[in-house]
Amino acid sequence: MSKFAHGIRALDLSYPEEEEEGEIDTSLFKRPSSIVVPPIWLLGVLYSQPTLQAREYYNHFESILWMTYRKDFPAMVPYEHTSDAGWGCMLRSAQMILCQALQRHLFGSNWRLRIGEKLEDDFIKLLGWFVDAPAMGCVYSIHNMVKIGMQYDKLPGEWYGPTTACQVLRDLVNLHSKELNGFLSMYVPQEGVVYTEDVKKLCVMTDPSSSRVVSELETPNESNSVIIYSFMF
Repeated sequence: MSKFAHGIRALDLSYPEEEEEGEIDTSLFKRPSSIVVPPIWLLGVLYSQPTLQAREYYNHFESILWMTYRKDFPAMVPYEHTSDAGWGCMLRSAQMILCQALQRHLFGSNWRLRIGEKLEDDFIKLLGWFVDAPAMGCVYSIHNMVKIGMQYDKLPGEWYGPTTACQVLRDLVNLHSKELNGFLSMYVPQEGVVYTEDVKKLCVMTDPSSSRVVSELETPNESNSVIIYSFMF
């Protein structure tokens, strides 16, 4: 157990305190001297020198949205659940994967949250899609996920498997895509097998003649549709 704890401590990058403007105290990372902080991969980005890249790493880490159990949200009528503690883990994991995919598509993989500054309007709109409320504007709320889940014989309070969670989000994505000018698609592979022809069909289902531009959030960066692969096993 002590060896295990030692290994975990080696990955612990507690945010360093700034001594002066523009300077970072890295002494925290050097104690004890026997511990060497290994390179860190975070969503495809390599931080080969974590002690020297602490600010970059934390800005990236803080930009990743975390969705977990909640309580005291509006009751799920008629079942009156006001918390998903103990049964919503798969739904929250699915939310995070979708949210990260949307964030990357809408803002780019290099986008970072500017800590201490006012949130961008489009980012606030993205957050609103995942607010836990029964409103249709909160498209990917746990309320709407559970509502769709009932079509797959899942009642509120029941544990979801990865395939069902992905199918629920796929259905919500299809509904949401109509409001976003059709640029969004989601592909759920069956038994872990991706069929390229199915993916190609999704890529061309969007009407290419549509050119309505309402806001930056509703305009795809590079193409008329984005395919989100949901691999959850």
